[in-house]
Amino acid sequence: MTPTTLMPTRRYKPLGVCMYCLQAAEKLTEEHIFPEAIGGKWKLPASVCANCQTIVNKPEALVLQGDLYTARLALEIRRKKHAKKERRDGPALPRKIATSNGPFGQQFPEPDYQPAAGELSPLITLLQFLPPSRLPGLARDESQHAVKLSMIHLGKGSPWPVGTHLSTKEPMHPWEYAYSIAKWGYAFAVAERGLECCDSSAIRDLLLGHGDDPMSFAGGIEEPLQRGTHLHWAALREEGGLLVARLHLFASAGARPYDVVVGRLMR
Repeated sequence: MTPTTLMPTRRYKPLGVCMYCLQAAEKLTEEHIFPEAIGGKWKLPASVCANCQTIVNKPEALVLQGDLYTARLALEIRRKKHAKKERRDGPALPRKIATSNGPFGQQFPEPDYQPAAGELSPLITLLQFLPPSRLPGLARDESQHAVKLSMIHLGKGSPWPVGTHLSTKEPMHPWEYAYSIAKWGYAFAVAERGLECCDSSAIRDLLLGHGDDPMSFAGGIEEPLQRGTHLHWAALREEGGLLVARLHLFASAGARPYDVVVGRLMR
């Protein structure tokens, strides 16, 4: 069954100040909880100043044009009508998926498996991390961060090669990927609960370029996979005095969710 790309529309109340620097500005633009480029339809109007938008969009743009590019095309996610039409071929579109009995994540010089000519890969690849180290009881130093590659078959096209390990030649950017997950989690939290939702100073410092460890804020979860009914989904919870956002990116494809530690609750 091909995963749905449907997602309900949400339009939140404008914040009136920039959600990153907390300053008022003459012109504030809208922020997307999940980017439109991957089918996001939850919007936070008048909430980002031009300077902060430039800063926070750079890592995200790299992820959308690299790590998530194949997923966007494979799921046939439509962009804005005025956006430049994207090519479905060429060097930017990886079609080959390598197979081997070697270690998970290993790269191979020649692929043993690839889709038929003119066919997009039936697999999407997503980065997975350890749970965020800011969660209670999970403290670790930066050298303990582990990154894995999760591959999901979309239920169409070429069949899954049975009994093999897979790798991809798709470009991956773990730092920028974790940063983007942290950004989307923070945006969801302030959209739902406002700027007073918690002490968000640490994650805002990270997003404005003053931190260097996004994987302490954003990470994976160790729970069974569950396929969602919408393309993406998100929810908030409180744990150990912290506000945590759970983002289920590509939920309808059965991808694993991510947790984002937004900040410490103020009571």
